[in-house]
Amino acid sequence: MRASGPGTSIDALLPGVGDAVGALFGRAVFVVDAQGRVRGWSEEAARRTGLAAADVVGRAIDPLDAGPGRLGASLRERAGTGDRTPFERVWHLGAGAQAGARFVARFAPVTGAAAAPWIGVLTPVPAGEGGEVGIAGDSRALREALRRLRRAAESEVTVLIRGESGTGKELAARALHAWSPRAAGPFVAINCSAIPEALLESELFGHVRGAFTGAERDRAGVFEQAHGGTLFLDEIGELAAELQVRLLRTLQEHEVRPVGSDRSIPVDVRLVSATNRDLARDLESGRLREDFYYRICVFEVVMPPLRERREDVLPIARALVEALARDHARPAPTIGEDAQRALLAHSWPGNVRELRNALEHAFVLCDGDELTPACLPTELRREGRQVAPQIGALGLEAGSDAERDRILRALESHAWNRTATAEALGISRVTLWKKIRNFRLDQGIFRGR
Repeated sequence: MRASGPGTSIDALLPGVGDAVGALFGRAVFVVDAQGRVRGWSEEAARRTGLAAADVVGRAIDPLDAGPGRLGASLRERAGTGDRTPFERVWHLGAGAQAGARFVARFAPVTGAAAAPWIGVLTPVPAGEGGEVGIAGDSRALREALRRLRRAAESEVTVLIRGESGTGKELAARALHAWSPRAAGPFVAINCSAIPEALLESELFGHVRGAFTGAERDRAGVFEQAHGGTLFLDEIGELAAELQVRLLRTLQEHEVRPVGSDRSIPVDVRLVSATNRDLARDLESGRLREDFYYRICVFEVVMPPLRERREDVLPIARALVEALARDHARPAPTIGEDAQRALLAHSWPGNVRELRNALEHAFVLCDGDELTPACLPTELRREGRQVAPQIGALGLEAGSDAERDRILRALESHAWNRTATAEALGISRVTLWKKIRNFRLDQGIFRGR
């Protein structure tokens, strides 16, 4: 961007640049100098962040950024090296009415000014329906699972969460707990397949001193620990028949009897269980008791595998990268276009857990501010070269009503930002624009977003 005029210093024009650009495009625009001091702040930036221009112009930008890597330090480092290439980063707003909100901040240099300023554009990072409980994504399949979780949270119904390994079943259970009237109580989780069968009874129901060799003191089981809250039993299909009987009795009578005790203890617990097994088949084979099956499967929620909601891959990936950045106390790198293509091409048999492992691998190898295919595991790099993401792979059937609906939902969830929408759909901006015109969605572009 260039601006000049006879006898006028561009530095004197900077306070109005943000307003001028923001008014022209209806965007949340601001201007910051090379030392990290805010020089301009548009009305849309004020609306999005809850911070008025008077509160930020002339002040350092660092207090506004609650992320692990301070933006001001990054700008000063670029000034020292003379780096004037455009860049972007995730910005965690640290002040104002919207404190805690996340934005993608894209920066481009303003040339011809002594202050070597940058123009920044803020785009909100949509959390999706489950964003407040850590569940990223906005696909139809995920929204249906979240809808059922919310409905279940309104009652005390016993819930069974089904899904493949790595689909986020425990995260779903935590969401149900957080949305329920029991949110202030404890949430206790246990994996039934991770504990030897000889110890699982004591883990569930507790024991008294002397109940068996090594029981030197009384110990409360997870039912007592979860009293007043929610108990999550993962891999419940692995329970032996004898434990199924004991657990069924506990659920029916709302009391537990610790191993070695002759006294029952009342418990007030909401049970949520999960499995990646086909329990109906286990029921037919006799591996699972019929009365136990119908007691734990009163209300069912299915967590969809990642291959069936590819439109969620990139939003989840960005959320995971931000979490890794916080864990490592370093700025969050962006995911480059080629790396995005590789992520979309993979089928993710290990689901979100596999995606997190792949991104952790990339995070360790990434030296710059962008994740590239070279940082990804070998298998993903190979698939990224061989398979370009196709519209059909994302569930966008050309020319269909379903495609129009998905594009419209994506546009609305990204505040009609075409760059963010195209990234979420895995298509180019040009392709997205053509589809907007073909489906006569043009009016949304002029909503001032």
